[in-house]
Order: sequence, then C-alpha cells, then structure tokens
Amino acid sequence: MGGGRPLLAGTGFASPYFVSTGTAMMRRDVPETMIRVVPLGNIDIDIVSTVAEETGSLLGFPVTVAPTASIEGFAKESPGRQYFAAHLLKCLRSLAKGPGLTVAITDVDLSYPGLNYVFGLADREYPAAIISIARFGQGDERKPAGRGVIGRAVKTAVHEVGHLLGLSHCSQRQCVMFFSYNLSDTDHKSKEFCKACRRVLTRNPQVLREVSEL
Repeated sequence: MGGGRPLLAGTGFASPYFVSTGTAMMRRDVPETMIRVVPLGNIDIDIVSTVAEETGSLLGFPVTVAPTASIEGFAKESPGRQYFAAHLLKCLRSLAKGPGLTVAITDVDLSYPGLNYVFGLADREYPAAIISIARFGQGDERKPAGRGVIGRAVKTAVHEVGHLLGLSHCSQRQCVMFFSYNLSDTDHKSKEFCKACRRVLTRNPQVLREVSEL
C-alpha cells in the first residue's frame, strides 16, 4: 500500500493536511510566489538543489534553498523507525514565516495516522509542505542520486505546492495532482498539471495572491 487514501478526499476527516504517497501556466498578473526549500536532516544537498531548481522551473516561481535544518529531537513513531510527518511539518512553521511557500525535503521515512507511510504532506494554513525521498530509490534506479529519485521528488514537490495553491487531488492519472498510492503511480503521472487543474489556478488568481501575501 503506497500511502493509503488521501484524508481530504471525502473520507470525513477534518484535517488541515493533504497527504501524498506528491509546465504550470501561471498567470503573470498576480504577485509572484516564491518557494523556500529547506533541506531537513542528512539529505544530500545536491539532490535538494536539483529538485528545487526543477520544481521552480516547472512552476515558474523563483526558488531559494535555505540552510539545512536539523532533524534531531523530532518525534519518531518508534525508535529507529518513521518520523511523524505532521509533527515535522508543525515544527517547521517557524521557517514558514514571511512571503512565499516553504517546502522541506528530507531523506527520513514519514508516517501519518492510518497510513503505512507518506511521500509528502502539505498544510495550507502556513503554507508549508514536506516531502521525503526515503522510498524514491526503490525500483529500477536504486542509486540515491539517480534520475528516478530526482524525478519522483520533483513530481511530489510540485504536487504538494499544488495543494498549497488551493488544488485538491485530481482523478486524471497523468496529472501531477493525482494521488500516488505507490511508486508506480508516481512514475506513471507527469510533472505537470492537467488542463482542468490549470484552469482552477488561472480562474482563481486570488489563490495565488493570498498565498504570496502571507
């Protein structure tokens, strides 16, 4: 089971989060949105930089990479196992102040109540998201810096930013907003928003305006 079911897709949960197991055509008549990428833990900074650059290029947003944040002291589900994704995201709120969006990238495995693991988690309120590459080396390319890892991480990052901009999960399997139940789903979908999701963004420029002014 890749990441289980999305908790904000009609399951009855009153949760502020979107979970993901995660070329945009943005309007230029709204304030520019900046993405702040935060390396979390011992993740390879080269991977973070590459993911940040490709994500910013796809979305058309400027991207900055912040100093690496320590993961020591964060709560684990049990010794030596997964980290609570929602707890990590909550602790990152201090880094999500000011204009723009914050996206943390880590190499530790993430958990969420009711799911075996998650690839990413987004919180629109701040707005901030976290993605994990812990499982992205599985499959055909097992090397940590392989294109499989980068491609999966970029899709997940774009997916989570989509949530921060107001998008929900999409039923189109090729759309980057499709919920990935496993790595096969992530590999199958593209890095881009489908036409329907693009229309949501371009028809609602206030979504971008509100995010960029937080």
